[in-house]
Amino acid sequence: MQNIFKDKKINKWQFAILAMAVVALAWAAFLGAGSANAAETQTAQVVALNMDETVEATGALETRPFASLAWKTSGVVESANIETGDFVKAGDTLLTLQPESASASFASALADLETAKANLNAIERPDGASVGAARENVSSAFNTWNAARVDLVDELAYNRGGGDDELYSDVITARDDLVNALEEYPLAANTEAQFYYWASRAESLGYIGEYEYAALAPSLRDALDKEDLALVDDILATQAKFEALAKAFAESMNDHDDAVESLQAFGAYEQAADALLDAMESQYGVLVAPSESDLISARAKADSAQASVNNLYIVAPFDGQVLSVEHRPGDTVTSGELSVNLADLNQLYVETQIDESDIAKIKAGNQAEVTLDALPDVVLMGKVTSINPVGEVVSGMVKYKVRVELDKVEEGTFLPLGTTANVTIQVKDEISALAVPIVAIQNDSKGEYVWVMRNDTAMRVDVVGGSIVGDLVAVTGDLTEGETLQIVNESSFQAPNPFGGSK
Repeated sequence: MQNIFKDKKINKWQFAILAMAVVALAWAAFLGAGSANAAETQTAQVVALNMDETVEATGALETRPFASLAWKTSGVVESANIETGDFVKAGDTLLTLQPESASASFASALADLETAKANLNAIERPDGASVGAARENVSSAFNTWNAARVDLVDELAYNRGGGDDELYSDVITARDDLVNALEEYPLAANTEAQFYYWASRAESLGYIGEYEYAALAPSLRDALDKEDLALVDDILATQAKFEALAKAFAESMNDHDDAVESLQAFGAYEQAADALLDAMESQYGVLVAPSESDLISARAKADSAQASVNNLYIVAPFDGQVLSVEHRPGDTVTSGELSVNLADLNQLYVETQIDESDIAKIKAGNQAEVTLDALPDVVLMGKVTSINPVGEVVSGMVKYKVRVELDKVEEGTFLPLGTTANVTIQVKDEISALAVPIVAIQNDSKGEYVWVMRNDTAMRVDVVGGSIVGDLVAVTGDLTEGETLQIVNESSFQAPNPFGGSK
């Protein structure tokens, strides 16, 4: 639909006077109508209007975000920290239930939350006891590994007669080299060296754990000076050589039982070596960086426990204004019962349906004016932000959804969400046009025309009528603002006198 609004040159009272004049002229013609073909003339002025081309539609006033907050458990309201109209921040506690009024499982949820928080805190911020325990575990694992190595060599020595003598000699030499390397550099006393040893050995063995050892080893390597690094590398090399030779010697034994016993001792040694890596990994998780799986698990447990406890509260999910509060302290509520409506009124919008005949005129960015049925005196401004290109059939007509986002309103302004919103979208900029009273336009076989008084003579001027506003119609033709029009009213019947009597 096309519409005209905002005449910047003619005030409302001037329109009213003009309209009354037109009506008075028409009424005078009606009262004074006489015999057939009687004619009377009146005059009017050519006026100027500033006109817009607009498209009009209706929708509902909405906002985003909007939330209807309900209780997630039953109980008795302990406190209400808000009133209708209050502004709140995300995370603010709006209402609280009495803990003793909630379900029996709530006490268990509280206990679970405390435990989960403690576990998470121990992972993220370990205390002295946790650090001490981790170091003790590594020390104990070193002792177990050393003992297993001694047991392995003793078992191999006991069964040496069944194996390759040359291999046995190599095993003893490798064992001595490893012992010397460990004595040269006391790995058990240097935490940084232990971490590099752990990551490098884990990578070489294809050890399955919580970390990316190939990526971690270089950074741990860089933490050591060259001398310490060479000593740790020597431990890693001599250990690998000792293990390879010990296994090969056990497998070389001719006697089956001897081989089985030797390989069992070798298996116990490998378990002790792996346990040492486990202890070092745990120590790394405490002293440096917890494993991702431990963190995820601990956080999930804490979040789950917190969610259960949060059922006692209604919390604001975003910054906004309280539209309504349904409960007060002492009220008994049930799970799922609505308590608070909350919205951010700084993000108001209207979604409306536009006819297919008008949708091509509308573009994103078009300015729009919105009035509300609930508040006729309120005028909101905004612009088109989105146009859905997929139409839908509404009451037999194809329509397209258009969103108009509104400018911010003054804080504290009452705006009833859901009220009918009348949208006027400006699709063309204002243009200046001349307008004449509708009754001034005549029509014959040549088209539309008006009578213009020029030099005291009525002259025919052809015009083309356009948009209508009130009793005026926009026209194009050889006219000038302020010119006088002659309005001719003709009648072929005798009009009755409405005030009584007849003539």
